[in-house]
Amino acid sequence: MKGFILFLVLSLSGSAWAIQLEPILFGPEFNISKSATSTSIELVTERLVKHLIADQPPGSEFVFLEENSVGAKRNTLQSPNGWWFSWYPDGGIEFNMKPMTVAEYKRYKDDMQDAIFVTAGNEGYFPQLWRGGGHINIDMANFKKHLLLLRNFVVDLWNHNELFMGIFNYDFQNAKPYELGLTTNLKQVVAAMDKVIKDGGDFNALLAAHRYGLYGNSFNLCRDNEDRIELRGVRPQASMDVWVRQISLLESRIKYLATFDTLIPYKPRVPWDFDLQRNEYNPPIDPQEALKSFYVYVDESRQDWTDHRDYIWPQWTWNIDGQPSELEKFEATAWFKVRQARRKCEKFLGATGW
Repeated sequence: MKGFILFLVLSLSGSAWAIQLEPILFGPEFNISKSATSTSIELVTERLVKHLIADQPPGSEFVFLEENSVGAKRNTLQSPNGWWFSWYPDGGIEFNMKPMTVAEYKRYKDDMQDAIFVTAGNEGYFPQLWRGGGHINIDMANFKKHLLLLRNFVVDLWNHNELFMGIFNYDFQNAKPYELGLTTNLKQVVAAMDKVIKDGGDFNALLAAHRYGLYGNSFNLCRDNEDRIELRGVRPQASMDVWVRQISLLESRIKYLATFDTLIPYKPRVPWDFDLQRNEYNPPIDPQEALKSFYVYVDESRQDWTDHRDYIWPQWTWNIDGQPSELEKFEATAWFKVRQARRKCEKFLGATGW
């Protein structure tokens, strides 16, 4: 028992070495649609303008802006609180927002939910379960200052291959997992990073050389000459609440990786079998192994499992023919119960000042 308590104390104390990070900025690409063939951005625009300008009390109105972007009409509404969002046709209707911190999104998430998801929903536009378009963008500022952090973040996403084969999504058309024959490009990028870290070199030249080498994969570096990492293998978020919880997890993961002062090894955690790849609704991995690996990802990031279990691969949460879902089976295992008990104990010790 004494050894167990010592382990908890050490785990709570954290690493003595850690990169000092600037605030981490995130930007969404919410995608909503009415059907595969029906998109009427004009009706959505009219409702947005009416709700957020005409129907608001004095001092609470949004400001409407309009501009052209890459041949498509992009509309922008700016909140009196300083945040803004844009929307334009892209498959369905895509919404972008001002890059902000997790804390800022948490502060205004209810207003954002009403402005975007509720307003669009009133015109019959909703996030589509089986489509791409929930891309998460992360500002490169911290990564450009700390190449080791960028390299380890990339390898960590690669190692936790369950993230893009069922947890965040499984999109083998628009955001292919690296296991689908694309690992060579990623290995080249990581090898180039390792060389610069060990021997020195031009970081900007490294990024420029590989800017488009990973395009179409589950995540990209510096997309479109912009200083951002784009996580593409994410299904459309069902709400602002899901978005905030996902970026909270990623922020915590980056902070966790900032405590590493060495190169983490490339070692994918979940075996895959492409004989199982029958269609886009069937990730080629064992759901139980995927859930276990994702639990480790969440736990190491000091996040609560209950905040992240609802947005995983939908079929893993379904009861089929009266049988327990994959999620229910996982949460009934001794492995899960032991780790949940440990997390409760850690939180208790942390709250009491241990």
